[in-house]
Amino acid sequence: MRTGLYLKQLAKDLPDWAAKGWITPGGGDAILADTREKIRAANIAPLAFGILGAITLAGGIITFFAANWQEIPKIAKLGILLAGLWLVVGAAAYAFRREASSLFGQALLLLAILLYGANIELIGQAYHIGNHYPDGFLLWALGALVLTALVPSQPVAVVGLVLTGIWSSTETFGFWGAIHWPFLILWSGFMAVAAFREWTVSRHIGLLAALYWCAISIVGPHFRLSIYLIGFYVPVSMVLVILGGMLDDKGWKRGFGASLQSYAMILGLGALYALGFHRLEGSALVLGPGVKWVIAYAVACAIFIALYARYGFDRWELSRPIMTAAWILSSICLAGIAGIFLNRIGVMPAVLLFKTLLFAATLWIIARGYQLQRRAMVNIGFVFFALGLAALYFDTFWTYMSRSLALMSGGILLLIGGYILERQRRRLMARWSAKP
Repeated sequence: MRTGLYLKQLAKDLPDWAAKGWITPGGGDAILADTREKIRAANIAPLAFGILGAITLAGGIITFFAANWQEIPKIAKLGILLAGLWLVVGAAAYAFRREASSLFGQALLLLAILLYGANIELIGQAYHIGNHYPDGFLLWALGALVLTALVPSQPVAVVGLVLTGIWSSTETFGFWGAIHWPFLILWSGFMAVAAFREWTVSRHIGLLAALYWCAISIVGPHFRLSIYLIGFYVPVSMVLVILGGMLDDKGWKRGFGASLQSYAMILGLGALYALGFHRLEGSALVLGPGVKWVIAYAVACAIFIALYARYGFDRWELSRPIMTAAWILSSICLAGIAGIFLNRIGVMPAVLLFKTLLFAATLWIIARGYQLQRRAMVNIGFVFFALGLAALYFDTFWTYMSRSLALMSGGILLLIGGYILERQRRRLMARWSAKP
């Protein structure tokens, strides 16, 4: 039986077996998770070798044409490239018809999409097509999206997401110069396929690509309103945390909601971390955000408040102090950012406010993660707490002592602080393991 069909049938049978008393009520999920992990572990080795082989072969083909570029006629180049592409596609189709060689078919699909990109770049160079070179990455990523939508292939989806990030980078730093919104359209297509297929690797790569896009949008060469975009990230991350919790509460698509929550927390804490630097605020506040940014921020805050009121943390059985702290921190944070948008708060008060909020938010996330027994939340909280301490040291104390003394004392503090943080994190993990 095919592994996909086997898993689907097992997922249907386990609730019936639990109802009949053949297995414990919680044993079905454990059996299904263990079966998935065993299938994944058994399949990863041949797939990994196939991917390495596809990448190596594609690299050899590209270097061959590069070394013999002048000797090969244009028509011959075009014929060889297209024939090679369709030969690989045909071989992949044949491999998928046989269960024993399906993983080999995945490697061939990866080779096909790599050759497709080589075709685009080499043909464009041979015939001097187009001066807007990011279009080549766009066509390459679109080809990967179409291919992975027609034939399920997680390696192709991963390549497509990486290409989408490269395309957005080249547009942002070379031509677009500000927030490259078209990225979200192509990215959403890949994420829809990844969510529907329940691809874990693609999901994480896609969410990392989204964080990367958020980062490069801030540092675009012609974008001077970085502080307002960073401030806008905070309510957006809060909305995504609530949405992720809703999806996770409904068990939607095997961990998608939990992953969305984790990466949204990284986005929100990263925004608070950036807002704590006085140089950023001092250089951008004089410009003013404009009416559009104020309206967008107000809408994001309204959506967050509505979601929080309707789908708050009561459903996740958090303690009353943690819930109260969440409301207080959220209100202060949104009010502080509103003060920046409306130019009602000075630079140094804003820096002090957001540095304090960063530490408070990390402690809240650690407490919440411990109560829910979510290792990812605890680790995220510890990482940003350490980053906040490092930023506080270099941004504040660095200017009040000599550089050599600052480096020595900073090194000692970082070593001690790192040891203490890691020890506390391990204690939390050990408490979870000790619980029945």
